[in-house]
Amino acid sequence: IGACIAGRNAEACGELRELFTYIGGIGEASVIGSKIRLPAHSAATINATMTRALEIDDVSERALAHTSASIVPAALAAIQASKRIVQGVELLAAIAIATDLANRLAWAALIPRERDTQLRLLNPNLHMGILSAAITASYIWQFDYTQTVHAIGHAYGQLFGNQQTLFD
Repeated sequence: IGACIAGRNAEACGELRELFTYIGGIGEASVIGSKIRLPAHSAATINATMTRALEIDDVSERALAHTSASIVPAALAAIQASKRIVQGVELLAAIAIATDLANRLAWAALIPRERDTQLRLLNPNLHMGILSAAITASYIWQFDYTQTVHAIGHAYGQLFGNQQTLFD
């Protein structure tokens, strides 16, 4: 949250807030550091962008991923959009589960090569961030197995490409 607040006025963050405010929608969740309320996915996107803007957020060194930059904004937006009271322990559990899963998926995506052992087919920040955000919201919204699979599937459907071209 501190990295998000610090990145509030970073390059392009103001323009992103203006764009999503212009697009509008039902005010389900807050944009951190402002009075703006937008649909949960819009608020989470802006908050995640502000969190990464100054590169002062945490990183998993092994996964080379900024997992909490996606997970925490998604969790906060999901709680605000929830139709029930969400306990603090549920928030922490959602963040812990999604972080663990995102890091494990990012580790698994490492593709060893002769010249570069860190080159991977999937981008951990893009791919794992979106998938872990879906997992976080699914947990907070108490989705069952089928709903969670559908949420992950919808999130995956929003992804564009991978890094296969690096190998072709």
